[in-house]
Amino acid sequence: MNWSHIFFVFCAVALVLYGAFLGLVALFKNAVIFPAPPPSYSRAQMFLPLANGERAAAVWLPAASGAPVILYSHGNGEDLGEIAEVLRTLNARGFSVLAYDYVGYGLSAGKPDEEKIYMAADAAWKWLADTMKIPAERIALMGYSLGSAAASHLAAAHPDARCLVLSGAFSDGVNAVCPVRIVPMSILDNASKLAGVRMPVLVLHGTRDFVVPPRNARKIFSLLPSPDKRLVWFEGAGHALAQAENYFDEVCAFVNNPRP
Repeated sequence: MNWSHIFFVFCAVALVLYGAFLGLVALFKNAVIFPAPPPSYSRAQMFLPLANGERAAAVWLPAASGAPVILYSHGNGEDLGEIAEVLRTLNARGFSVLAYDYVGYGLSAGKPDEEKIYMAADAAWKWLADTMKIPAERIALMGYSLGSAAASHLAAAHPDARCLVLSGAFSDGVNAVCPVRIVPMSILDNASKLAGVRMPVLVLHGTRDFVVPPRNARKIFSLLPSPDKRLVWFEGAGHALAQAENYFDEVCAFVNNPRP
């Protein structure tokens, strides 16, 4: 038996299968990564124009003049209707809140992809800064799960923002589900964006999060250069952190006083 021939055949087959796997990832990654649900609401308060001509549905909940503003980027598999209670809770705590749907989510028509998530986040920031004339030092960036990608993007682009809150965040799209990099492409790479963020950062994570495992929070926290960073664990909590005890207390205390 020619073992070298067998090894060569095995390697060739493995390479072909891996190549086919990468092809499938490239072809179907958007459908897998962004499983947008049917809209849970029937009317949008407003639409924000994106740089590519598409629009993002958005909701604005104002508070008292001069209050901090939370620019909220939601998670996957949800839209503005499904996070309405979270937004109302933050607003009731004294913050103005702007939230938006990514392209393909809620009433934001189109097909979702990574770049359009960043475009929608940019459009939300632009509306606050240009239309509402809100200074960057009043705008707190908050991203939950998938929204951590949008919030990290904005934090890298706007270092003068008030602070960054990352809830159930992943270090990158691959590490969210797998501890090793199995594809040579970058997908939702939060780590590279956060490596230069020096604004105050709050990282919130559940110790029993099986959707985005806790290793993501540890990696994010370790690479952040910010001198004002905090990591808060919710013991026994899963991925749905808004249901965890004291979750809103932690968020609100930090946004009110990001540099104690």
